[in-house]
Amino acid sequence: LPSGYRYISCQIQNCSDKTVTVPFAGSTDRDSLTVQDDYIFLQTTSANRTKYYVSYRRNGFVQMKLPKYALPKDLQIISTDENQVFVAVQEWYQTDTYNLYQSDPQGVYYSILLENVRSTKQPEENVLIDILEVRGVKGVFLANQKIDGKVTTLITYNKGRDWDFLNPPDIDMNGKPTNCKPPDCYLHLHLRWADNPYVSGTVHTKDTAPGLIMGAGNLGSQLVEYKEEMYITSDCGNTWRQVFEEEHHILYLDHGGVIVAIKDTSIPLKILKFSIDEGQTWSTHNFTSTSVFVDGLLSEPGDETLVMTVFGHISYRSDWELVKVDFRPSFPRECTDDDYESWELTNLQGDRCIMGQQRSFRKRKISSWCIKGRSFTSALTSKVCECVNSDFLCDYGFERSASLKSESNKCFADFWFNPEAPPEDCVLGQAYTSSTGYRKVVSNVCEGGVDLQQNLAQHMCPLIAPKGLQISIREESLAVRPGEDITFIVRQEQ
Repeated sequence: LPSGYRYISCQIQNCSDKTVTVPFAGSTDRDSLTVQDDYIFLQTTSANRTKYYVSYRRNGFVQMKLPKYALPKDLQIISTDENQVFVAVQEWYQTDTYNLYQSDPQGVYYSILLENVRSTKQPEENVLIDILEVRGVKGVFLANQKIDGKVTTLITYNKGRDWDFLNPPDIDMNGKPTNCKPPDCYLHLHLRWADNPYVSGTVHTKDTAPGLIMGAGNLGSQLVEYKEEMYITSDCGNTWRQVFEEEHHILYLDHGGVIVAIKDTSIPLKILKFSIDEGQTWSTHNFTSTSVFVDGLLSEPGDETLVMTVFGHISYRSDWELVKVDFRPSFPRECTDDDYESWELTNLQGDRCIMGQQRSFRKRKISSWCIKGRSFTSALTSKVCECVNSDFLCDYGFERSASLKSESNKCFADFWFNPEAPPEDCVLGQAYTSSTGYRKVVSNVCEGGVDLQQNLAQHMCPLIAPKGLQISIREESLAVRPGEDITFIVRQEQ
């Protein structure tokens, strides 16, 4: 509209000017509308103050509540799955980093998870934030943190409540000692997305290959831009091995049963490498008689496929060449139950209870040459654990004490937050509960044991004076002709 952008909606079977509704009364910022899973987000800016709003399950819009001291100049939605929102917020003082926050199920109240996650601005003004959800095992994320110019890679197994550095391997791919010892030296990975949709980014994970992560990076005290050695883990980040000295394009076939690697280079190639034992050994294969400049790799649809296509060009003037590579003849048979073994998910401290459960997965034995096929499922068993302190994180308005190591698991109310204060929608005569300072990690399934949310205090809602009364006119024209209808909009914040 002349006055700005409006968010309108209607039911798809019955869409006309008459059935359009305006779920959000004011005008919204251009391109700010985002619809993901159960959530709709939008933002408004007036007098240089930006406000962010969320609608959960298509209910009314509510302003998103970040900590009171936060003065965001940008907000990016990272993830909305499993009934929770992850957002990255750039504060007024940050230039190339964002802080990572996590919400309650409604997407309204946000608590901080990790500060100073590195970001890079793309030429088209897109912002890329160095955080990656590891596919295949829920709750695992990788992030690159930038502090005082140094970038280091961190991993979490419980949706960001706790973060750890990546353990370096003891020996390199040639069997020589790496001499990389924590706390001075760790493994760091590039978490970049590829511009080309037919090659993967610098870290490779897949829903149907849980525990398998392959990435480009380096050992040392920090991430180095020009070093892109390739490392692999098959136990979800506990132990890592170096597999190549330069960056490669990667493709997982047959649920990760075959890993294909082609060197990421600007010179023409004719060989690819492949591994059928999770990167422990690699074979080479001449996929073409004349070298080609490789543009990308594609697998056939379906996770069980063993057929892939390399596409590239022979010279800069030539058309694309497609080369099909079929790994099926390499395998004599389909796998049986005897070809699998189980592995248990643990975090870097060795805890088996992660996100409230012990999980074990199936993987093919290194010695078995067989196809996993369509019927393969990786999840084996899960067993619910008793709740412990680490299954809870700080509620909105509370933060963990950073200074005292002995108190590092305790949540204290922030200076700006009064846990006893009534919520804004408190109605006289109704009761409300004040937070204990803790909330269970969303999608954590632990039962019994410790409950840091018990002993919630009940209070009666007091009589609150109204606040923030605004009267405006729809269409925002301030004059009407005699006889014309006019609609006044009355808003009251509290």
